[in-house]
Amino acid sequence: MAGTLGTDKSLHNSVVFRKRGEELFEEGDWEAASSWFTQAIGQDLNDTTSLRKRAACFFQLKKFPMALADMNHLLSLTPGKHELWHQKATYHYHLTQYPEAKAAHERAIVALDATVKRDDQSHDQRAKYVFATKHVASVYASGTTEQERGDAALRSAGDDTAELSRATWHFHNALRAASQDQNPHEASKVTLQIARIHLKLEDTTKALDSANASVRLWPTLMEAHVLLSEIHMEQREFVKLRSDYENILKLDPEDSHHKEKLSFLIMTSPAGNEMLSGDKLFAEGHYSEALERYNRALDLNWGGAISVDRALLLANRGACYCKLGMWLEART
Repeated sequence: MAGTLGTDKSLHNSVVFRKRGEELFEEGDWEAASSWFTQAIGQDLNDTTSLRKRAACFFQLKKFPMALADMNHLLSLTPGKHELWHQKATYHYHLTQYPEAKAAHERAIVALDATVKRDDQSHDQRAKYVFATKHVASVYASGTTEQERGDAALRSAGDDTAELSRATWHFHNALRAASQDQNPHEASKVTLQIARIHLKLEDTTKALDSANASVRLWPTLMEAHVLLSEIHMEQREFVKLRSDYENILKLDPEDSHHKEKLSFLIMTSPAGNEMLSGDKLFAEGHYSEALERYNRALDLNWGGAISVDRALLLANRGACYCKLGMWLEART
């Protein structure tokens, strides 16, 4: 009798704990809900509802190994439920365990086919499982690493938002692997790919954040500096753009393309325009007017603006002073 009463109390507690977990689950409080489901399972190890809900909580919390462990236990209790095999496949997929995910999808199809009921809904469900099986197989075949799979998805994505999201997912998996392996160079390259996807999705803020993160991870990654320059050009952030060009030329001093871009940027700045005007006036023999232009250029040539070579400006101004016979000023 005492044993029966104890069992009844445990089952009662399991129901109470599960209901509280379900309330929090509906509110989206996955952490708290999982805690209540854990208490329910502690009272009844075969509480299939709590096991399934806790697995769902773990999935939302990105605790995929724990979600999979619950699902495996659940399937040991109810192996014939096709929905659970499909869910198990999803957990394997997020763990990048693609062969296991494909096998679980196939088990879902077998379990669905074993059901007596045959209607449009089960037909649609089967089609969903078949598609998922083929999708997992194609993902697995698209590369040997998550970075390769992300690259493949990005190449074929075009402007397809769903495919771009899939590529991002693969790259985030690759980024976690690179971080675990303490490989900042690979992490930098993967982060740069994520930045490119954000640009395709027209999210410039996230693209800029990711590109800057790429540079922080590996400062000598040329492609990251180039992408930053493209973003800053689009945003007309010319001071930052100059810094980008200078960083590129530090990495490759012989890069004539970016040399020309930097020169053009400087010469089309306010200080650069005044300097060019001064050079023209000097060549025409209008030394006083040229001197005025060079002084304006020097006034505009401050740290927060796009600046030209200060030493060159001072030399040009000194030449004007000499032409005007202002020898004392020429020495300053």
